[in-house]
Amino acid sequence: MLTVVGLGLGLARPPVSVAAPTYDLNLGLRYDDNLTRAEAAADQEHDTAVTAGSRVSGRRRLGLLDSLSWELGLNATWWTRLEDLSELAGDAGLRYRRSFSTAFDSPWLEAAVIATGLKHRDSSLRDGGLVRAGLTAGRRLGARTDARLGYAYVVRRAVEDDVFDIEQHEAFGQIDLTLGPRWLAYVGVTAREGELVSSAGIPNPRILAAANEVSREPDSAVGSGRSPLGIGRSPRRTYQIDGLVLDGEAGLNVLLGRGLALDLAAGYVQAYAAGDNQYNGCRVNLNLLWQFR
Repeated sequence: MLTVVGLGLGLARPPVSVAAPTYDLNLGLRYDDNLTRAEAAADQEHDTAVTAGSRVSGRRRLGLLDSLSWELGLNATWWTRLEDLSELAGDAGLRYRRSFSTAFDSPWLEAAVIATGLKHRDSSLRDGGLVRAGLTAGRRLGARTDARLGYAYVVRRAVEDDVFDIEQHEAFGQIDLTLGPRWLAYVGVTAREGELVSSAGIPNPRILAAANEVSREPDSAVGSGRSPLGIGRSPRRTYQIDGLVLDGEAGLNVLLGRGLALDLAAGYVQAYAAGDNQYNGCRVNLNLLWQFR
């Protein structure tokens, strides 16, 4: 760590320190039982993916209570059935954090902006990018518990099709509980309000009536659904609908060694969209995490 102390006009300026960059690598598996975010069982597609990612981040302490951090990341997801949905995502972000005292359990407030570029294997209507800006507040609730609450505004823009031009408001909270020297459990809840997407082969008339946008061409990346006559299959399209998503997740993180951890998490999603359209889904993530300087 490099520390710089300056003097000016006979008064000491607050210490400014720059921490060495931190590097994070992850390799994992993901399962999703409703990747199409569909209401009808015939349109729900399950799939398993291999995930990999890398991230470098750094922090500059501006004073005793303030810090500014940056991050750059690259993540890849390879779906095994719906291969065209496989995704490469690169992101860059800035975070400013303010603590309210020097105590270990002091409340803190963080403002963050993260921009992400998205490129899919063969689903050009999903290619584009998003920006996420938000505020998070947190504090330690004793020696073993850490809690935080926050809000974020998310804007996604697609290169080719307006169906993925999405804006959402998010409210979220998470509690971390240290179970022992190597064990950490966590529970989180997120509510998202705004524009959602859902894919269907034979759309329910309620979906068509409530949709803001419909993909201009059949969405070949999500396969085909049941045909109108019940014989064979018909191409699916993707629909944009206003709605609310409730997303809960619980996980367990186990420290395996110096900078090496295994993380297992399970989540459940319930969506309520315009026109009385609903969908739900489950997911499981298993990740091997490695952090070093």
